[in-house]
Parts: sequence; C-alpha cells; structure tokens
Amino acid sequence: MSGRARKMFSWADPSDREKLGLGLMDEGRVLALDWLIAGSQEERRRVEAKALRLFVRLAAIEVVDAREELARRRQRARRNDQLVIGTLGRMADALDAAHADFLAGGDGRAHVAQALTAANVLRAEGLLGWFSYGPYAGLQLVAGLLAEQRAFDFGVVDDLQTLAWCTREIPAHEMPLGGDAECSTFHGKYDGFLSTRVRGG
Repeated sequence: MSGRARKMFSWADPSDREKLGLGLMDEGRVLALDWLIAGSQEERRRVEAKALRLFVRLAAIEVVDAREELARRRQRARRNDQLVIGTLGRMADALDAAHADFLAGGDGRAHVAQALTAANVLRAEGLLGWFSYGPYAGLQLVAGLLAEQRAFDFGVVDDLQTLAWCTREIPAHEMPLGGDAECSTFHGKYDGFLSTRVRGG
C-alpha cells in the first residue's frame, strides 16, 4: 500500500473540476464511438444512459463554475464601489481644502496634490466611468478634468471645486450630462470648463 494519501476530489477546487471535466469529455468521446459501433438497440440504449449520466455531471461542473464567476464579479463590483466612492470623496474634500487655502492666502499645492492623486488612482484603475448615474458619476467627470490639468491656479481650483459641489444636485437616477433640469447647472459649468480650460487652453 502506498504511503502517499490519495487526494480527494473537491467541488470547491477549480483544478479538480477542470480535471474531472476533461476526463468526462474523454469519456464522452469513447461513448460516442461505442454508440456508433453498437450492434443492437439495447446496447445503444445502455450507451445513451451512460452518456446522459455523463452530461448531468458536466452540467453540474458548469453550474458550480458559473456560480463562482458570479460571486467573483459581485466581489469585484463591491470592491470597485467602495474604492470609487471613497476616492472621489477624498478628491472632493481635497478640492475644498485647496480652495480654502487659496482664499486664506496660500497656494493650495498640498491639497491639489491630494486631489490629483485621487483622480489618478481611479484613472489608473480604469474606474473613471464606473458610475453612470448620480452624483458620483458627476464627480468622476470632475476627476477626469482634474487628471488632465497641468497647471493649478486659483481659477482652475475654483472651477473644479464648484463643479464638485454642483454634483450634489444630480439625482441618483440621472446622467450628469443628461437633459434633466436638475443637472443643468453641472452640465453648463462642465461645458464651460471644457471651453475655457481645455479647448480654449
């Protein structure tokens, strides 16, 4: 008797499921040949019964794989929700602090750097378009503008901070650049920023 314990099959182990699936597909090919060379209807029915049991096992593997993939997607979605909401909140707070610093006679540099870092985190993660509706979708647009800026005088910070505040008016079910009247203030100021700070240089 071998001293090495045989590894038990586990439905929770993707590699075990993959091995089982490959083995079942090999078995299925053999059964297909058996069916073709079967000499009687009774023999074919026996092969078909084996094939049915095999397909049921393959289907069970697919169900488990699908459930795990759905769980992974939900986990990623929760993680992204938390990351985007938290990072946008820090960006907005930093813009508020930079604006206050400018008004107090400072240069706001440290706070602008914090806001820019937050925007760049979301851009690097590919999450500037994570939300499509509501205030956070608007803040994502502000983050996109912030990440593209190369100079930050008081005018730029004032405009960005105002835009961030205007996102609070965006209803949760509306797109920030949609036609809803409650989005008009944000939409107008966003287009104004593009015209004066981006397109207009």
